[in-house]
This record gives sequence, structure tokens and C-alpha cells, in this order.
Amino acid sequence: MTQPKRASATFPAGKFDMGEIITADNVTMLMHILAHTEEDEYSCAETFALLDEYVETAVKNEADAALVMPLVKHHLDVCPDCHKEFEALLRILETDYSS
Repeated sequence: MTQPKRASATFPAGKFDMGEIITADNVTMLMHILAHTEEDEYSCAETFALLDEYVETAVKNEADAALVMPLVKHHLDVCPDCHKEFEALLRILETDYSS
């Protein structure tokens, strides 16, 4: 029995193997994002524009930051890329405050 051919697509940058893109982890992450999607949400750009203010508040009290800026908090909960930025900025500010 022959193996079915894997789907591939041509993009401007070249050819991608869809099997490398559609992984169990990626599907799980997408399902998580879809399950937590709300009508009123910030985009990555909107979140990034407010991230410094959010982090400064979070350094003092993360619960306060979530109360004051719930849409930023929600975006950080569902977006791994923005959450990484948040964590990096938080570590920098925590280091500054402890010095």
C-alpha cells in the first residue's frame, strides 16, 4: 500500500510541507485561541502599544494590571508571542526594581 502524498502549498517564499505546519501542538494552540476568542479583543499591535504601561503596573501588582487593562491581559493569555514579549519586559523591569 502506498502512502498518500502529503499536501503542500506554494507560497511566495517557496514550497512548504503542510505536515510541518499542521502539527498536533499547532492545532491544540489554535483550538485554545478559538475557544477563548471574544468579540472585543486587542490585536497584537494594540497590545504591544500598551505593553510597557501594562508591565509597569504588573511589576507592582499583576492583579491590578489585569483589572485596569483586561483586554491586554486577555490577549496575553491567548497569544504566545505577545506573552513572551510581556515576560521579557517583566524580567527587565523586575531586575531594575530589585537593583
